[in-house]
Amino acid sequence: MQLSNEEKETLISFDESPAEATIFTYNKRWQTRLEKKLGLKPISDNGHGGREYHIAKSRIPLPRAPRKLSPEQREKMGERLQKARHQKSPNRLGNNTAIKESRNENSNRTKTTCRSGKAQKNKQKVGVASPH
Repeated sequence: MQLSNEEKETLISFDESPAEATIFTYNKRWQTRLEKKLGLKPISDNGHGGREYHIAKSRIPLPRAPRKLSPEQREKMGERLQKARHQKSPNRLGNNTAIKESRNENSNRTKTTCRSGKAQKNKQKVGVASPH
C-alpha cells in the first residue's frame, strides 16, 4: 500500500504526566537524525515506513518568535561576526596578504578559459610588474 505525501506525517505528542514525548514520523531525514545523531532506537515500525521514538520532553524546544533587530543592532552583529571570523582564521577572509604575495611571485601561471565547451589555455603573466 503506497501512502500519499499528505498521509506521511510527523507527530510530536506529549501530555503533562510522563517526562517523555513520542515522535512518530515517516520522514527519512528525521528518522536518520533521531537514530544516528541522537542515538534513539525506534520503539515501533508500522511496516509502511513510519517509526515511533520516545525522547525526553526537555529535548523538545518551545517555538520562539523571530528576533527583531534594529539596523544598528544588525550592523553591530555583523561587525562581531567579521571579527570572530578573522580571529578564527586570519587567512580565510580578511588577511590574505601572505597568500597574495606568494601568488604574485609565481609568474608562469596559466589561465584557463572556456569557449563553446572547449577549454583553451592561454599563458599570461598574472599580477607581476616588470622590474625594468
